Amino acid sequence: MERRKTKRRSVRFYVTIAVLLAVITAAIYFTTFFLVVRNSYEFKADKVDYLFYDESSGKYYLVRFVSSSKLGYIIEFPPQAFYAPTMRAFDPDNLEATLIVIEDMLGLSKDASFYASVGEKAKKLLGELGGFRNGFVETLNALSGRGVKFFDYLKAQKYAETFKPRTNLTGPAFLKLLDRLNASGMQKFEIKGLTKRPIVIEVDAKKYERIYLDESSVKQVKNILR
Repeated sequence: MERRKTKRRSVRFYVTIAVLLAVITAAIYFTTFFLVVRNSYEFKADKVDYLFYDESSGKYYLVRFVSSSKLGYIIEFPPQAFYAPTMRAFDPDNLEATLIVIEDMLGLSKDASFYASVGEKAKKLLGELGGFRNGFVETLNALSGRGVKFFDYLKAQKYAETFKPRTNLTGPAFLKLLDRLNASGMQKFEIKGLTKRPIVIEVDAKKYERIYLDESSVKQVKNILR
């Protein structure tokens, strides 16, 4: 009997040790991901710009955060947008260049900037994280009540990869978006076009559809962002 009790105690001891080791390993694993995100340049950046192209509507959205002042802005642009003073068109196939056009237009300085094309797969992810909503801005508003959850640190890179291939989003950059949407007072503005429908321009036998941006609308938003 005594041997059996001793054997049972021994088994319980090793099981307890195994459970403790598993818990410690999991804690170390999570802490590593947490620190990688929180110590990244993306997460520590103060002024951060995100450019999103909504594939379903053709609209562009600049989401800008200033972490130190807890301010956040959503700026909407029409499809086929064209900025006449610099003769630059917004290009869904070159969002990096489009982001540069927008930042130059609005006179914005930043510590980090990211861009992504939002298709059905990315919309599904955003809807699942924040609760399904119709419209890109509505989805962002839903995400503002969420913040960053425990397991998001482990899934950060998987989230970012959902936007591929037309993106430079990283895992930490995506979690920064979730964090700032939750912590910032968001304001939405729209930079309107001079026309509701695109104007067809023909250059060297090639036709281009353009919605020229209203300069007064650009200046109004530019003054607000200063």
